[in-house]
Amino acid sequence: MLSCSVSLSGESSDDRPAYIDQFRAIRKDTDDNVKPVRERAMKAIATASSEAGRDSVMDQIRVETEDILSASAAKVLDLVKSHAADAEAVEPLVWIVECRSPTHAGAAAELLTTHHSGHPRTIELAKALASSVSPWVEPMLRAQLAAPDLPLDQKWRLMFSLARCLQSRADVSVRLSVASDEDVARFERLNGQDCLADLRNADVGKLEEEAVGLFKAIEEEFPSQELRPGLTVAEVAKSSVFQIRNLGVGKTAPDISGEDIDGGSFKLSDYRGKAVVLSFWASWCGPCMELVPHECELAETYKDKPFAIVGVNADPDKAALENVLSQHQISWRSFWCGEDGPLGGIARAWNVNAWPTTYLIDHRGVIRGRDVKGAALDAMVKQMVAEAEIAAQ
Repeated sequence: MLSCSVSLSGESSDDRPAYIDQFRAIRKDTDDNVKPVRERAMKAIATASSEAGRDSVMDQIRVETEDILSASAAKVLDLVKSHAADAEAVEPLVWIVECRSPTHAGAAAELLTTHHSGHPRTIELAKALASSVSPWVEPMLRAQLAAPDLPLDQKWRLMFSLARCLQSRADVSVRLSVASDEDVARFERLNGQDCLADLRNADVGKLEEEAVGLFKAIEEEFPSQELRPGLTVAEVAKSSVFQIRNLGVGKTAPDISGEDIDGGSFKLSDYRGKAVVLSFWASWCGPCMELVPHECELAETYKDKPFAIVGVNADPDKAALENVLSQHQISWRSFWCGEDGPLGGIARAWNVNAWPTTYLIDHRGVIRGRDVKGAALDAMVKQMVAEAEIAAQ
């Protein structure tokens, strides 16, 4: 009597191509190999004594993980590329892209764009990675938007994703132009030489212009569609245009006027003449709170210098926040976003959708960096403080 094996999804092995079973076996082996590396990383991060130590651990783990994923992605790509037009090929091709191997993700993405541009999993993949700078994302989104039978509920989502993609590419291109050699080398290691060259040669003005056009079209055509409850895509599109025009590296930071936790009024421009770390944070945000010890160190190191940390806090409960300030010895002032928390006016105006977000602003009020971390943050703060001191003489 013949038997037929059945997968956990209910799909029998007799009903699917052999290369899918081979792919799934490779995927399982990959997961088994990556798991202990990540477990070791979590232990090392937990015991690291500094942010620099954690960053060093993460860099090493990325290298080890990428070696494993890259080798597996190569095997799967060889396995599936002759079957790329099959509907079943979407699963392994998406997996290759999600491995984020600079060498193989682009090839898999090209096959998805050619054969499966309108497949729901391909669309979700492009939307999920819209803010990445991988060269394949933009052409995939454009192909999906050009589909004649694209549903209306997908059109605004893909328009928004393409606008974010263009904005991200412009932003990273500018950041790379002022990055240290060490940061550029790290970017190349994570994203590949082709990606680095592509961004260094990017026409930033053209990217930003098209992004603004898309965001404005979204505002006009889809004013009430929600990205999540309480937040429309039109609101984010509007603040994204503001971000492109006003919050880039090299631009003068717009003023912020508001109240601190105690109800006292103040402005960001009150700190003109000082190097400023503007930190969008909240106590409910774990990564935000991980930055606090180092921020306290910076505040102590430069307490007698032209330097300040200024917060923008998104805790909706003031009473609970006062306990956090005391417990963590947070001495600097923070604008309060109000009871709407992360949907408050200041955060929305500055288009802050990821917490924490930090800006480095020099004594002239010029934005010098965003989300700079570790040794690069320390170096930039030191330089900005020195410049502020010279300017004050």
